[in-house]
Order: sequence, then structure tokens, then C-alpha cells
Amino acid sequence: MATIISTVVLIFCFSTVCYAFSPSVYFYCCVATKKLPENTAYIDILFPIKETDQDYTDYNLSNGQKHGISKNSEIVKYNKDGYVSYTFHNQNSESIIKPFYQIDFICDNEFYNNNTTLFDGLNEFDMGNPIKKQYMFTVPMNSALEEKVDNLFMFAQMDISTEKEDVYVEFSMKEKLNKNRINDFSDLREKYKTAKLAYIDQNGNVISVSNSAEIYSNKEKLLGSTYIEMKLNGDNLDVSLNYGPPIFLGVLGLMVFAIVFFLAIIIAIIFIFKMSKTKRVN
Repeated sequence: MATIISTVVLIFCFSTVCYAFSPSVYFYCCVATKKLPENTAYIDILFPIKETDQDYTDYNLSNGQKHGISKNSEIVKYNKDGYVSYTFHNQNSESIIKPFYQIDFICDNEFYNNNTTLFDGLNEFDMGNPIKKQYMFTVPMNSALEEKVDNLFMFAQMDISTEKEDVYVEFSMKEKLNKNRINDFSDLREKYKTAKLAYIDQNGNVISVSNSAEIYSNKEKLLGSTYIEMKLNGDNLDVSLNYGPPIFLGVLGLMVFAIVFFLAIIIAIIFIFKMSKTKRVN
């Protein structure tokens, strides 16, 4: 019985570790719109990627076609101090480099039912509330959808256009490359250690490039899962690495508890056995 209990505890410990280190295939960067360079259409991340890298490509055709950026554009040819475009030089990149707003809108059912056409094409986020509806808008900057959302807020007399101070870009990758390899952005961060961000115009010309910033720390090997927060304000890139709880200490504590519990069961069995033996002798 004690062995079974100990095994269950150890399995729980192992599953906790596996969950804590589950791979993350994307992260966001928050960009201040007040210092956004004129003519900015895209914002890309630059890594010190070498041509010998197993995932390197001289041009990611899929992303080029998606964003209308040619192989001869400045961002594809860009290589300064070893930094090149992740979106166009990593064959597994699936980034969203066109800046977008993330806006929450909450209304009651009456407003929604009376204005359903305003919500066409927008995704509803389920609040679990039968009275109110919540919508989270992912709105590309300078798009027709942005104007539609602005009109929606004004129509609802909830003008929040003044709150649209930041936009976001998402750097992501294919979730699974093959049956033996799952891509993980923490692997890329550990490999490259630093990154820069580049403002790009509609034709792929580089407008300006930020400073380099550290995107990985060896502390992650000890502390486990890490939430990376990137903020770009003009050409100033600031990165914060927020660590989860010290998982390894928790696992160690559970293992010690399991061992102590197991030993306590053994000692109790031995004590009961000796007591019963003594009674039989008497």
C-alpha cells in the first residue's frame, strides 16, 4: 500500500514538471503607437541567425506572399551585426508582423440584439454571463475593420478610441515540425540570447531598428516556465523575463514528503508487528 501511494506521489511530481515546461510556440510584443514611425506597416523581430542554422532559409516564400514582401526587399536582405529577419529567414515562422489592436467590448443583450449587423465578422468571447456579451477584437492597424470597431464604440456611446495607445505583434512558429520534434520558442530564445525589432514599410524597406535586448536567462533552467514581456517604445526595446515559481524546489519537497511518508509507513508496520509479537509471547 505504501509503495503504491509513494508511486502516485512521484507520478504527480513528474507530471507537474512536464506541465511547467510545456512548449510555448509564440509570444507578443507591445508597441507604443505614440512613437510609431511614419509609414510603419510591419514590425519584425531580428535574431543573430546563421546560414548554418538547421531552420535557416534564404527566403520564407509563404510569409513573403502573405505580407507582400519580395525576396529582393530590404528586410529580406538585411544583415547587420549578424541580425536577420526571423519572419523571412526561419522556415518555420508563422508570425503576425502587421500591428494589431486587442480591444475588449462588453454590452448587454438588448444592445446586441438591436444591432446584430454591427457585430458581423467579429468573434465573441464567452463570458459565461446570460445577461452580457463580451467581444475581444483583434483589429489590424489602419484597416477597414479598425474603422468599423471605432464606429461600433461610438454608436454604443462607449468611445474608447483614446485608449488605443498600444498595438501588438505576435512572433510564432509551427507547433509541430514532425513526430519527433516539437518547436518551442524557449529553444530559440536560448539559442539566440538577444533580439532586435525592426519597423518596416509596406514594401519591405527598413525604417529603423531598435537596440538589442536579452531575451533569455540561464535562470530559466532552475526556475522553469518563463513569461517574456516585450515592449517597444520608438527604437527602445525593453524585455522583462518573469519567472514562474521555483518548480524544482516544489518537486524536491514532494519527493522528500513521499520518502518520509513511505518510511513512516514502514516504521509503523514494524512497530505493530513487534507489539503483536510481544502480546503473543505474554
